[in-house]
Amino acid sequence: MLRFHKTQEYFPVSKVIIPFCKLKLVQTPLTTYVYPTWNQDVSEDGFEFYLMNANGEEYPPGIPQDSSTYTIDELPENLNVWIKDASDNTQKLEFTSIVTKETD
Repeated sequence: MLRFHKTQEYFPVSKVIIPFCKLKLVQTPLTTYVYPTWNQDVSEDGFEFYLMNANGEEYPPGIPQDSSTYTIDELPENLNVWIKDASDNTQKLEFTSIVTKETD
C-alpha cells in the first residue's frame, strides 16, 4: 500500500485575474496529482493549463497519463504555469509554494 505523499499548495505571485486561485500538488511515489481551486465566477470548461519547470519545459505526464498527473521528482518552490482559454489566448504565470503536509 502506498502511504508516503507530500502536499504543496501554490499561489500566483502576481495579482492578475486567472481562472483558479491556487494549485495543490500531491506527490506520491508513482505520480504527482494537480488539483486546481477554480474561481467561483469561472467555468473550468474551456481552460487548459500546463506545469513547466524553471527552464520552461513542460513536466512529463504522470501515471495514468492525464491532464491532472505529472512526473515531478522533487516539488519545486516555484512553478511556471501556462494557462490557455477557449479562444487560444495564453498566459504564463509564476506560482509560489507553501508546504502543507508530509505523511509516511
